[in-house]
Amino acid sequence: MSRDSLFVGQSSAEPAAEVTPFATTADRHLARALTDLLLIDGEPFKINTLDGLAQRFRIAGLEAQFDSWMARRENLSVSSGQLRKALGDDVIHALQDRIPLNPGEILDRLTSILPKVIEEATPFGGKPSERTYHFHLESLRKRLA
Repeated sequence: MSRDSLFVGQSSAEPAAEVTPFATTADRHLARALTDLLLIDGEPFKINTLDGLAQRFRIAGLEAQFDSWMARRENLSVSSGQLRKALGDDVIHALQDRIPLNPGEILDRLTSILPKVIEEATPFGGKPSERTYHFHLESLRKRLA
């Protein structure tokens, strides 16, 4: 194991912990449920492509917020009500089926989680190819396991 792969104070016998931008276990579980939905081919929500997800935010008047999450600049904030409008109740209920939180809690947490997921899936800024986007989503999903 290389010296660079170790955390300070960690012995070489301990595996390095995966680093994610999500502070709590509940946030990691919600981020995992979200990445699961974003990676489902042919799913009914039309969010399994970056364009499909971006379209929902464009329709809701939140294009600037969504674009900021892909850019290498400060993320613009979004409220839980705005997220509900952009994602729709169908996506919120699908997340609720995967984790034991009520819709209000899901939306409150998604205000910080969704921008981080999009940021992680677009690490170089700007809109990547769908293949690159899915590669980075899958990488995040594995780190959240």
